Amino acid sequence: MKLEPGNPITEGQIYNANAAQFINYCNSLGLKPDYYGIAEDNYEKVSETISLMLNRNDVLIITGGVSMGIMIMLLRLLKTQD
Repeated sequence: MKLEPGNPITEGQIYNANAAQFINYCNSLGLKPDYYGIAEDNYEKVSETISLMLNRNDVLIITGGVSMGIMIMLLRLLKTQD
């Protein structure tokens, strides 16, 4: 399970270091990134979040989701977006 940096960590958890790196890089380019946090492993919630993100932003960057089940879910969701 991923955690946001600054929270106590226990065995089997990792920090979400990607977000801070992407945000800092975008800021260095003069871009204003929106961060939506760590998504739940829930099809409906992820679908709602992706729709919201695509409606508010020109570019979407998704990190993580490396398990095959999550990867397939993300691919299906992205294919259904207009």
